[in-house]
Amino acid sequence: MTARIAASALLVMAAGVAEASIPVEVRDLSCLAKKENAAVVITLPAETKVSEGRLYFRREIHGDYYWTAFHPQQDGTAWAVFPRPDNENKSIEFYVDLLGEDGKSIALSAQKLAPVKDDCDVDMTGEQRSEGNKLTVGETTPDQRDKAVSWFLCDGVTQRIDVEGKRRTDDFCGIRPSPFPTQAQSDHGIVINPRPPRPVSPARPERPR
Repeated sequence: MTARIAASALLVMAAGVAEASIPVEVRDLSCLAKKENAAVVITLPAETKVSEGRLYFRREIHGDYYWTAFHPQQDGTAWAVFPRPDNENKSIEFYVDLLGEDGKSIALSAQKLAPVKDDCDVDMTGEQRSEGNKLTVGETTPDQRDKAVSWFLCDGVTQRIDVEGKRRTDDFCGIRPSPFPTQAQSDHGIVINPRPPRPVSPARPERPR
C-alpha cells in the first residue's frame, strides 16, 4: 500500500512538472541551522505574472508538506522563510511552486535537500529575520490543523492557512502556557502529558494540492 501511494504521488508531481514548464531559479542553500530560521531566495521568471509563490517543505521523507509564502522584491527576486528546525530534524526537502492569476501552478522547481546542522552559518536580512518571528505556515492536509508544524519549533509561528485557504491565528503554537500545565509540546510537535505538580497537601506530511 505504501509503495502504491508513493508511486501515485510521483505521478502527480510529474504531471505538475509537465504543466508548469517555466523553470524556477533557486539560489543554493547549503544548510539550515538547528532552532534557527533560514531563507530561500529565487529569481522570478521574467515577463510572467505570478500571483503567489510558495515554498513547500518538510523533514526529509517525514510526513506531509507545509508551505510559506514568497515575498517579491523590486530586483526581480523573492524570498521565503523556513520555520526553525527542531533537534531531531536532520535534513529538509523543499521545492518552489509559483501560481498564476488563476491559482494554478505555472512554474515548479526541482526538489532540493538541505542538511540541518549545529554549525550552519545562516545569512538572513533584517526583514527576513523579522518574518521568522511572525511566520504564517500553510497546511496541505486537514490532519495538520491544531498541531505543531511537525519537526519544527513553535517559536515564531503565529498564523496558519488551512487547505481551503482560510487564515487563522495558530491554534497550537499561539496558546499561552498555563501556570499549571497539563500538556507540553515535544520539539517535533507530539503532545505529551507531563506529570502534574504535586499538591501542597500531602493528602502534542507526491506533491500537495
